[in-house]
Amino acid sequence: MRYILILKGMSEYEVLDGFVDAICVGFKKLGYMVEIFDVKKDRIIRRQHYDMIFSFNGIAAAIFHHIPVDSDTLLWSFLVDHPYYLSDRVESGVKNHIVSCVDLEHVDYMNRFHPDCVTSYFVPHGGETSKGTYIPYDERKYDVVFMGTLKSEKEYFEILEKGPMEVKSIVCQIIDDAEHRDDFSLAEAVQLRISHLEDKELKYAIAELSFIDTIIRSRNRKKIIDKLIEHDIKVHIFGNGWEEYSKKYSDKVIVHESVSYNEMLNLNMNSKIVLNNMPLFRNGSHERVFTAMLNGAVCVTEESKYLKTQFVDDDDLVFFRMDDLDSMCSRIKEILNDSSKAISIAERGKEKALKSHTWESRAKSILDFFEENCKTVKN
Repeated sequence: MRYILILKGMSEYEVLDGFVDAICVGFKKLGYMVEIFDVKKDRIIRRQHYDMIFSFNGIAAAIFHHIPVDSDTLLWSFLVDHPYYLSDRVESGVKNHIVSCVDLEHVDYMNRFHPDCVTSYFVPHGGETSKGTYIPYDERKYDVVFMGTLKSEKEYFEILEKGPMEVKSIVCQIIDDAEHRDDFSLAEAVQLRISHLEDKELKYAIAELSFIDTIIRSRNRKKIIDKLIEHDIKVHIFGNGWEEYSKKYSDKVIVHESVSYNEMLNLNMNSKIVLNNMPLFRNGSHERVFTAMLNGAVCVTEESKYLKTQFVDDDDLVFFRMDDLDSMCSRIKEILNDSSKAISIAERGKEKALKSHTWESRAKSILDFFEENCKTVKN
């Protein structure tokens, strides 16, 4: 019998605990014994030997040397954020360490900037189905839903104003490159503007400028909502930071408080269209896409190279580009006005997501890799 220890509880994101519970079910269905250790409240680890210690965003890597298990135990860090946010965990010094990334460009980043630290592997997010009663498409409460926080960029620019003008100029150029070129990741945009740096310094610069991702994500979210307002499309937003929109556009933008992970699943089940904008994951995934589809909503999402290899536009879901939001709005109206087409897209999307994009699917990918490569990794 093989044993997996999963660590959770060292994250500000409640969603990661939801991922833990979902992938745990997948591991168990595949015949593994699984124990979950919550670092915030559990005190005793029951065994000394586990075949794998697993965590999201490298939680286990941060405290691995304090875990009373065999030193050659395989550690799997499933990163859902870019590695530049988690370099201390990636470089934790654990001997047998696999880092999986949700974007193929993140794997390239790992291979370039952390080649001697870990083995890197691509595993996308998974999605999850609400445990509530299934709601038929035509009976759903919300026509268009957007889930996400809006963060102000003001504080970042206030800091830049206090520094050298040259630095602010370079940062603004990087923001412009990453915002308006959908083939550019943040790392590529930084490298373009400060290409004279060696890899060690460049890695540090990319990490220091990671706040740019937050700026661009918020700008894109505002562009999407502004365009919906312009096209007279009502949208329900679940997330913080949208108070100004609630006051100014109360007839078009209905702002709700943030919801828990399980409430989010139920919300997907009660929505006709779920809108998703991507972080700067140009060749990766996001769980919002798969979860929307698994719960029978039409997912309208910003495209990525990876998602385009998995789904067919206007068949399984609807893709949009940030440089053509008018088209996005036209297609949303078309879906809302054609229930038959909407149901067809939703059903095909759900079928494909159930087949290949659940957390159980990701558990199988991880265990397949583990069974095929664990001896190689340990040696």
